[in-house]
Amino acid sequence: PKKNDPHKGNPNVIKYGPAVDKEGFKGYKMTPEQQYQEDVVFKYIRKNQTPIKDCYFGFKGKFKVNPKGYKVVIRFTIPNSGKPKNFGLVLNRTQLKVKPILECILKKASQWQFKPHKLKKPITMRFPFFFR
Repeated sequence: PKKNDPHKGNPNVIKYGPAVDKEGFKGYKMTPEQQYQEDVVFKYIRKNQTPIKDCYFGFKGKFKVNPKGYKVVIRFTIPNSGKPKNFGLVLNRTQLKVKPILECILKKASQWQFKPHKLKKPITMRFPFFFR
C-alpha cells in the first residue's frame, strides 16, 4: 500500500527531488557560474589533460606506485579574463605526495587559458585528477 507523506502541508519541509520546468522536464537549472564551468572549463580540461597525465606517467617508474591509484585535487581562481591564477593543491584531498609530480602538475595547469566570462565575481574551483 502507498504510504502517506507525514510532512504533507508542512511549509518548513522542502521536498527533495528534481525541479520541473514549464515543459515538464525534470532537470536542474544551472547557475551562470555552473554553466560556464560545464561548457568551458570542464571541456577545456578534458581536451587538454595530456600534459597533466604526462607529469605522472613520466615519474611513475621512479617511486612505489599504489595499485589503486592516486587522486590529486588542484584549486584555482578564474577571473573575468579567463586566465586562471592562484593555483594550489587541496592537501587534505590529495593522495599523491611526490613533490616533483605535484610541481609539474601545477606548472602545466598554470598554462591553461579559458574563454573570458562576464560573471560578477571570479570563479574559484577545485578539480580532481585520478592517476592509475
